[in-house]
Amino acid sequence: MVLLATLLVALLSALAMLITPLDAYEPPRTVVNDISSKMGDIMVQCSRKMFPNYHVDPDMDSFWDPNYKVQEVRLGCLAVCGMRWLQLTHSDGRINVANVRRFLTANDADPSTRWQLEQMFVTCHQNSGFEQRTCSAGLTALRCYRTTIEQYGWAPGSY
Repeated sequence: MVLLATLLVALLSALAMLITPLDAYEPPRTVVNDISSKMGDIMVQCSRKMFPNYHVDPDMDSFWDPNYKVQEVRLGCLAVCGMRWLQLTHSDGRINVANVRRFLTANDADPSTRWQLEQMFVTCHQNSGFEQRTCSAGLTALRCYRTTIEQYGWAPGSY
């Protein structure tokens, strides 16, 4: 019995060292803010290539403003470009779930937040027709992302 108790204590101690403490992760709102900022930076790069006459994009700056209506098709084009740039989609437009998971993990999402955001990406991607890689599908996906994140209460606010 003592041997069993000793083995159990050793096993639990080993597991405790392998599990990342929850305070090592960022709160969901911070994760979404970081992801949004990184995606926004990439979308700015895409905008410079695709729409050189736009120097400042007020649509991107207002994205998290709850009064802003996400309707500018140009944002959809930038979303398609940004997702591809970050390798969150395969070249044929399908979502790259492994890379989405890595992207979320790299932005300090805890396992629960990562799972919810991963499911959001997959669902919005599939429901938008994103595989077509059209600007309108990208816009539909963006609307879905924003709506879902707002429903979770994780919207970072207007920039």
